[in-house]
Amino acid sequence: AGSFHSLLVASDGALYTCGLGKSGQLCLGDKEDRWAPTRVAALKDTAVRAAAAAEAHSAVLTEAGGVHTFGANNHGQLGHGDEEDCLEPEAVAALAGEEVAEVAAGGLHTVVRLASGELRAFGWNAHGQLGTGEAGDSSVPAPVALPDPEAESAA
Repeated sequence: AGSFHSLLVASDGALYTCGLGKSGQLCLGDKEDRWAPTRVAALKDTAVRAAAAAEAHSAVLTEAGGVHTFGANNHGQLGHGDEEDCLEPEAVAALAGEEVAEVAAGGLHTVVRLASGELRAFGWNAHGQLGTGEAGDSSVPAPVALPDPEAESAA
């Protein structure tokens, strides 16, 4: 669930959305609110494994391991390399060829864990929430370098 919208993944992989739609975060091709779960027709041929909703954007992980994002994109939180809102699902091109295991969405940012265990983050980074070690927003998935636990315990 996001701030004002919800994403629901059915057991057959169908995606349903409801709630506030003013930024396209419902993935229904418009900016209308929905008071009842509505199937996302744009993903009818794509099985969804998991979904993450944030303040005004959404991300879904497909059974094939790809990530599609939609909704508000004022800080690059969709990972498309721009800051244009998106009313339809769009694959995060920079993750093509990578198998994504998990997706999470914060207020204005998104984080994915690859099957290899590596992390990528994109979106608003005013407080370091991307964990990249760099200041500034990122409109494309940027690597997150976790500290080495062995080096930390040796210090």
